[in-house]
Amino acid sequence: MPQERQNPIARELEQARGLYQKKDYIQALARFTNIINTYADPPLKAFDGRAAVHIKLGNHPAALQDGKRMIHLAKKDAKGYFRAGQVLELMDKKDIAASIYEYGLRQIPANDPSYQMLQGLHNKMVNECATLRAVDPLTRLPLEIVLQIFRYLKFPQHV
Repeated sequence: MPQERQNPIARELEQARGLYQKKDYIQALARFTNIINTYADPPLKAFDGRAAVHIKLGNHPAALQDGKRMIHLAKKDAKGYFRAGQVLELMDKKDIAASIYEYGLRQIPANDPSYQMLQGLHNKMVNECATLRAVDPLTRLPLEIVLQIFRYLKFPQHV
């Protein structure tokens, strides 16, 4: 479709994405923000694009805010859950990311193509959180207790 025949929002989104691809993040941020502030019903792609720019600029709280806004505007669309979860992972808040993914799984129909991907990300976060919380109990016990435990074991069991 020639650029003259595109609707204005699509044209502006295309320009903002072009700036992002050229790594002109400041201008891309301004364009995405302009789209969001100008139109009464801005598309999710504008929030997603602005969140991506915020990530590149290292402004994770702002990116998370856009991800949450995407979820609020379209609960049945997985994009917001993906973006919010990604930002939370970058902020090293994997347990909250797992919660966001879990919430998304409850909102999105199981036959949605994104459901499986969201399920995989949720499982990955849950496993990573479990690994981070796993602790060897012998490191927590006093040495005297550990020695008493080992006295009950036969020598081949010590190894």
